Amino acid sequence: MNEIVPIERIVAARQRLCELSELSPDPAKRKTQVREVMQFFSGFLDDLATLAKDSKQQKEAGCQDQGSFNILAETATDGIFSIDDQSTIRYANPAAGQMFGYELNEMVGKNLTSFMPERFRQIHVASLKRYITTYQKRINWRMVELVGLHKSGREFPIEISFGEDLRNGRHFFTGIVRDITERKRSEDALRASERRLVDIVDHTSALIFIKDLELRYLLINREYERLFDVQRHEILGKTDFDIHPHDVAETLRANDRRVIDADESAQFEEVVPSKGCAQHYIVIKFLLRDQANEPYAICGIATDITKLKRAQEALRLREAELAHITRVMSMGEITSSIAHEINQPLGAIVNYGSACLRLLKTKSADLTELTTALLAMVNDANRASVIIARLRALSKKAPPEMAALQISDVVTEILPLVRHELARGRIVLRTALPGDLPPVSGDRIQLQQVLLNLVINSTESMNKVPEDRRHLYIEAQPHVSEGKSFVLVTVTDSGLGLKAEDLPKLFESFYTTKAEGMGMGLAISRSIVEAHGGRLWATPNADLGATFQFTLPVQT
Repeated sequence: MNEIVPIERIVAARQRLCELSELSPDPAKRKTQVREVMQFFSGFLDDLATLAKDSKQQKEAGCQDQGSFNILAETATDGIFSIDDQSTIRYANPAAGQMFGYELNEMVGKNLTSFMPERFRQIHVASLKRYITTYQKRINWRMVELVGLHKSGREFPIEISFGEDLRNGRHFFTGIVRDITERKRSEDALRASERRLVDIVDHTSALIFIKDLELRYLLINREYERLFDVQRHEILGKTDFDIHPHDVAETLRANDRRVIDADESAQFEEVVPSKGCAQHYIVIKFLLRDQANEPYAICGIATDITKLKRAQEALRLREAELAHITRVMSMGEITSSIAHEINQPLGAIVNYGSACLRLLKTKSADLTELTTALLAMVNDANRASVIIARLRALSKKAPPEMAALQISDVVTEILPLVRHELARGRIVLRTALPGDLPPVSGDRIQLQQVLLNLVINSTESMNKVPEDRRHLYIEAQPHVSEGKSFVLVTVTDSGLGLKAEDLPKLFESFYTTKAEGMGMGLAISRSIVEAHGGRLWATPNADLGATFQFTLPVQT
């Protein structure tokens, strides 16, 4: 507005000057006309003074803005250049010269196409011409990636943003350019690393998956696709409930939540159906973290152990069959004790029955005497029945049945089966079985087999020592190892003992120090104890004999 007012005043002033040449002949009127012209020119001069003042201020402000721009441009680490509508460089800052390898006086006046590879120059010229004519852009002007040409002829990647200024009907453009060579190298290295990782992930036989913290799938590998017949793009955003049966998905979700809530990795054994059969996996699950160490996803690596589980089950069945054979053979070794234990109650029954018959024949039977005899017969019959039941259980071929039991009961139940052998061998038996021992979890028959085997071995080892030195000691006591509670069972004899060369191989299959032995008793006993979560070992005594010990974990 300030520029328009003086121009109008100038036109008016010219008009007034023309009027002065036609002053009225009347002196009074002429005086009035002159006064009006003087007033007009006084105001006109005031307007010119105001305009001059405003122009000076605008010029000073422009100088300040230009100075600020120059400081920013000179110190900027990104290149800055300006071109006209013919692509001629009108300005370049030091960073631009350093980036392209030129001195600044070499850059100014050159065409912008001199700083791009030959194959792009015609495209640039045509695009600029089309834009000036139609205002249609070929590419976006913000953060576009192009290729720069260094003075040495080396090409390098750049990122550039353009801005436009229209002055006096001409187009001028300013560009900010950045050398992104290092960034591109980093991106290429990252992509190469990602490709290698994908190759590894997709060529491993393990299942690999990533879920977000809401347990929605983000990524699966090729093995996961193959086993569960699902593509990675199909599973994206889905949960286990969309893929697996509900009960399986519940288990998988519970395991995932445990890792997330505990904020630590964990290992699980998971069973997942696949193509009509159950697959067993050992799965390691852990959290993925961002640069701030905050978890953003959970990753799982699952190893298929189905064949191993089947092999273990087959081995368990073979071991069970072998253990059954060993039990039967052990009972064969104590046939005399078994016969003696059964004959005792049977003989008592026969004696009480004969006495009752004699009393009835003489017709002098007393009901009290008859009742006492009959009760004794019933007791002995029950005693024989219990022995037979234990023998049947030991000889029975059945899968293990884990239950809570007292180890003192297990010891007590096998002693009748070996009592006659101990008596015949003049072996003194002592036991120490506290009544307050904590219960253990185990299969009663298998643990009886372990104890029976150890007692038989001890009995046989004392056959060649003097009778007055034959002692067998069975003890059970609480035991703590590595912070866990166990019951420790000790069987100590005073037999021939163990040789140092026998110790390393003592529990190996088919190794025996007895001429008639198969070498399976101790091997099976150790496998039974280890299957119960315990340990079986042997040590020679300082004086005579050997000590066998095994631990069983306390039931929790």
